[in-house]
Formats: sequence, structure tokens, C-alpha cells
Amino acid sequence: MMSKKYRWFAFLMLLLPASAMSQEMVIDDWYATGVNLNVTIANDTGSAAFKAGTRVYVLKKDGIYAWNATIQFAAGSIVTFRAEYGGTGHYDPMIYFFPTTAGTGAPPGRFCQMSGNSTVRMTHIMITGYEEDVDSLLRYSNTQMIQTLSTGTNNRILIDSCVMKTIAGQIIRTEGPATIIKVTNSIFADMGHPTSNFGAGKFIDARN
Repeated sequence: MMSKKYRWFAFLMLLLPASAMSQEMVIDDWYATGVNLNVTIANDTGSAAFKAGTRVYVLKKDGIYAWNATIQFAAGSIVTFRAEYGGTGHYDPMIYFFPTTAGTGAPPGRFCQMSGNSTVRMTHIMITGYEEDVDSLLRYSNTQMIQTLSTGTNNRILIDSCVMKTIAGQIIRTEGPATIIKVTNSIFADMGHPTSNFGAGKFIDARN
């Protein structure tokens, strides 16, 4: 029979919040590190926490983050971005699509592509499709933000309390079937540009 001590220990384990099981990586913004966020994420995909699906990327309030390459998440990946809890900042972190090469030029075609059985979760994140402090870069705004690949199924996209804006095509585009697309308390704006066509501008384009 299980002793009283071990029963009590098991009970306490059940009370642990799910967040306690996550492996959080707090990431300073571009002005603090000079490193693009996509580079940090790509370098982490080989970590034990990422492979286990427990990694949570925590971005700083008032933080400015640069993203200049599309990341394709492998099948089975669980990728979570959220703003830090508390902190002294006032605004949710902002991710800008930066030119893929130094100076001027097009930003990446997408924020990410999802292979089969993958999850992307974003909470209290702002993301925009070009570097907004350089007006001339608006003409280069590109295709989508989140895309599921035609070769994969059972993808999950969970967006809560986010602002996602300024893209030539769609915020979310499903080439392969998605099991869940859930969006709550979020703003999507400024979709459709001459670099694609104005009619292409959609919040969700379900093509599968």
C-alpha cells in the first residue's frame, strides 16, 4: 500500500500548473542583442526542450524583434510564443519582418511553415509584415505569415490577444489540412497589396 507520504507527494504533483512543466526561454529584443529572433529560434530547434514540445519563447514587453527568414517547423513540433508576464513594459512585444538581406529588399515570404502534426501558439504578440520605420519597404511586403504545407495534416494554430498586420496575401493559409484554427481577442489588418493582388488579402485562406 502506498504510504501517506507518497500519497501526499502525488497529490502535490497533480496541483502543479502546466506552465511549471514548460521550459521557458526569455529572449531579449533586437536592440539588446543585435540578433534576429528567427536565428535564436532556429538555433534552439535542436534542444531537448524543443524536441519534447515543452519550449516556450517569452518575449519582453516593449521589445522590438527582427525576423528575416522563413522557418519550417518539422513534423510534430510544438512552438509557443508569448509576452512576458508582469514586467515594466506597457506594450506587447512586436515582431517586424526585416529584409532578408542587409539594407533594402524583400522581407521573408512567411513567418513560418508547418509540417504535419505541428502546433503554433501565439499569445499577446504583435507582428507586422515589414520594417515599418522604413516607408519604402512597404512595397516589398510578402505572401503569408503562417502557412501549413500541403504535405502535412493535423496542424493546430492557436492565436490569442495578438495583432497581426500588413501582408500581401493572407495571415493564415492552409495548404494542408488543419485540425484546429482558433483565434480569440485578436486584430488582423492591412491584408492585400499590389505585390500580390488586393483580392488575395484574407485573414484565413483555407485551400486544403
